[in-house]
Amino acid sequence: MPAYHLSCYRNLYSRVPTGMKRGYRPANNVDEAMGKLFSHLKIILKSGKFPFEDLVNQIEGEFRPNMRTIKTRLRKQYGDDVLITEYHQTSVLCFKKTGYTQNSK
Repeated sequence: MPAYHLSCYRNLYSRVPTGMKRGYRPANNVDEAMGKLFSHLKIILKSGKFPFEDLVNQIEGEFRPNMRTIKTRLRKQYGDDVLITEYHQTSVLCFKKTGYTQNSK
């Protein structure tokens, strides 16, 4: 490639700056969905019943985080008080302080 075309080549493949930082966007959708899930979980904990599938179905709107994200956020929110075990396709959600457990497929 001739040297006089090198600057044109670089300009062709350079990205146009958008003013935003590179990397992942803030997870606003995830934060909003998890906020609804946590508020619903507080209500359910008082009654002692919390099916994992029903918990996920409480998230309204088009966006629903995947199960891995939900489990990570639950562990982050409740720390050692929440225990999530997985066996095949079933997840068991247990809160240590209440002693209740609930299975989910």
